[in-house]
Amino acid sequence: KELPDDSWMQQTRIATALESGDKVKGLQLLEAMIAKPGSPAIARYYAARILDEKRKAGDASLAPKMRGWLAAFLADKSSWGAEQVDDAERMLFEIDLGELGTKYWQARNNYNTAFKTGGFESVKAVAQAERLLGEVLRVKSDLQLAHSLLGMCYATVKSRNYNLENAATELKRAPDIADAQFVLGRVYRELDKLPEAAEAFEKAIKIEPRFVEAGYQLGVAYKLMKQRDKAVNVLEQVVRLKPESAAASRALAEL
Repeated sequence: KELPDDSWMQQTRIATALESGDKVKGLQLLEAMIAKPGSPAIARYYAARILDEKRKAGDASLAPKMRGWLAAFLADKSSWGAEQVDDAERMLFEIDLGELGTKYWQARNNYNTAFKTGGFESVKAVAQAERLLGEVLRVKSDLQLAHSLLGMCYATVKSRNYNLENAATELKRAPDIADAQFVLGRVYRELDKLPEAAEAFEKAIKIEPRFVEAGYQLGVAYKLMKQRDKAVNVLEQVVRLKPESAAASRALAEL
């Protein structure tokens, strides 16, 4: 009690309370920390984690506060790459979608696992993702997140259901998701449908204006279609956003 009330000391008090099992005290200390300007983003995650247990027990009134904390945690640059990000996203999916959110999160984890493993394990992981997404879409057929991820599954050779046309069909059902439109553009390039690829990359950039890789792919698509002026304009924007992009600089120099 005699030590200064700085951030490190606050975190020590919180850790002590949580280690002793006193979650009520831990939450009080976390909320006091969050209320102060410049508080660490991770405090919001741990506060939401405590409330998540009450939410699971049926207290839906906690969802708005949790959503705000989790969104702030995920948006903070200091959180990027943190091991707690995956669990924070799980909580958000469950808040918004309930059991379907859990299944979508599991499907996404399986999809990501497929690219960290090889051989049969990666094939099995994609198959599990597809099964879970099918269950989600049978209940909520308009969920763009699920269509987006299912399309990405169909677009990888790790899938037993690998089929680029089917992948395109699913990805088109996620018109508001930048990553889905980006992958759709890549799929159309594989299918030698350059105008459709360019349109998909344009949509991805419209959704997410600083989507550098989508800009580069759009510039390349315009280049392949012999639309030099459009290619130059797009690639110049890419280089401005990411000067270290050797691929974009090289493509621009070749025009």
